[in-house]
Amino acid sequence: MSYRWIATQNDLDDLISRLQPLEWVVIDTEADSFHHFQEKLCLIQLLTPQGVELVDPLAKVDLTQFWTILGEKKWKIHAADYDLRLIRKIGGTPPSVIFDTFIAAQILGKKALSYSALVLENKGITLSKSNQKADWTLRPLNESMIDYASADVLHLDPIVTVLREGLEQSGRMEWFDQSCQRQLKITKSPKEQEDPEAWQISGHQHLDPKSRTLLKYLWEWRQTEAKNRDLATFRVMRGELMLELIELFNKKPSEEFPVPPFVRGDSKQRLLLKIEQALQAEPIPYLHPRRPDPMSLAVEKRFNALRDKRQKVAEELKMDPGFIASKITLIEIAENPDTAPQRLLQEDRCCPWQIDLLRL
Repeated sequence: MSYRWIATQNDLDDLISRLQPLEWVVIDTEADSFHHFQEKLCLIQLLTPQGVELVDPLAKVDLTQFWTILGEKKWKIHAADYDLRLIRKIGGTPPSVIFDTFIAAQILGKKALSYSALVLENKGITLSKSNQKADWTLRPLNESMIDYASADVLHLDPIVTVLREGLEQSGRMEWFDQSCQRQLKITKSPKEQEDPEAWQISGHQHLDPKSRTLLKYLWEWRQTEAKNRDLATFRVMRGELMLELIELFNKKPSEEFPVPPFVRGDSKQRLLLKIEQALQAEPIPYLHPRRPDPMSLAVEKRFNALRDKRQKVAEELKMDPGFIASKITLIEIAENPDTAPQRLLQEDRCCPWQIDLLRL
C-alpha cells in the first residue's frame, strides 16, 4: 500500500501546503494506551488527494502549524470521541465541523457500527484486526502496521458518501449535524477523572473487609509501578491475579504474602511494604449501592409513557431505543418534565432532536 511517511520538518511543511486548499480531510489516529501508562498520540493518518499521509508525532517536528491548519478543516472521521479528546489533551486543535461515520450509522439505525463492519458492508472488504493491540510507539512500524493504519482512512470517503445520501433521503441530516456538534462540545473536557473507587475492580464485592483493604493497597502498588515503568496497569499485574493472591494469602495468613515470581527486586519490596500497610490499616467494609428512591405514582406514570413513546419511535425509525434516550434520561424527564429537557440540552447530555422525539 503506497503512503507518505511524514517525520521531518520539510516533509511536514510540504504536507501543510498541500492541506491548505482542502475543505475536508479524512483523519484517524493511533495511540499506545494498551501498552503504556502515559497515553501518547503515536500516529496521525490522513487521506489527501495525493494519497495516504502518515504523520509521526513522536518525531522531532514542530506540529504547531500542522494543528492550526487541521483545525481549520472539516474532518471525516469514525468514532471521533477518543481521537478528539486525545488531540485536545496534547494541545492540538480540533475542527469546528466533523462528519462522524459512527454517529451517522447510529442515526440510520445500522446494527453493526464499527469501521470494519461499514467497510465490509459498503466495499466488501474484510479488514485485518491483527494490529488492534499493537504498540504504536515502535519505530519503524512494520508493513502490517502501516497497512492497518492506512486502511483506517483509505476506505472512509466512499462510506461518508453512502451515509450522507442515507441521511438526506431519510430527512435525518439535521439530527446528524446536531449530534456531531454535541460530540465536539462534550470532548472539550477530559473523560477520565480521578476516581477514588477505581481500585474496586470486578470481584471486589465478594471480598471481606480485610481482603478489600488488601486489594486497595495492592491496586495502589500496581498503579505506582505502572506509572514509574510507563506500562499499562494490566501488564504489571492483572486484576484476576490480584484477587487470586489475596485468596491464597487468606488461606495461610501466617505466611508471607505470595508474591508472583515475576515481581522481583525493589518492586517486590515495595509490594510487601504495601501489604504490611494494608494489614495495619482499618478494614474497608463493602457498602451496598444505595437503591434509588421509589417513584411516586405520577412520576412512574410519566416514565412508563416516555418509555413506551421511545420504544414506538425507535421501532418506526428502526433505531436503537438507547440511542434516542437512556433510562436515566427518561427518569430525569419524568421527575421534572418542565425543567429537565432544557437542563439536559444545556448540559449537552442530549440533542434537540432527541427531546423532540420524546414529547408526549
